[in-house]
Amino acid sequence: MSDGGIGLGGTDRDHAERRAPAVVLVAASAAVLYALVTAGLAVWLAVAYFNGVGTLGELDGDRLAQKGVLRLVLALLVVSGFLVAGATRVVRRRDARFVVVPLLVVVAVGTVGEIADALGDASGRSLLPGLGILVATATPVVLLRTRRARTWLAG
Repeated sequence: MSDGGIGLGGTDRDHAERRAPAVVLVAASAAVLYALVTAGLAVWLAVAYFNGVGTLGELDGDRLAQKGVLRLVLALLVVSGFLVAGATRVVRRRDARFVVVPLLVVVAVGTVGEIADALGDASGRSLLPGLGILVATATPVVLLRTRRARTWLAG
């Protein structure tokens, strides 16, 4: 019996059954990485906005555009927080909702955007960054839908 000296009891086999499989850990890590990128984008947008850099710095007279930038920064930070909290919940509580739902929203909105760009005047090359973002966003969701992950999450 090895409980790490914290008095939990149980056998090594009990603890191994509670430990998340590698596919769940990879999905949680990918969600945290995506959260870091999302938070980084929010910080970059906020710095550009408040320092008057580029197009964001030229929004002086357009209050609606200013509100839009600030709402986007706030939304990115909220999504980032949900993903970090969700990654923790996946590993500790076997609850994937806080990872899957925000990522599926991003996939749905991004897919509509990519289709609109493809139907418009976008070139094949300009669609590649969006496709990469969609693949990166969908990866944790797909990993959490594998048989091993679903079995562990249900247990």
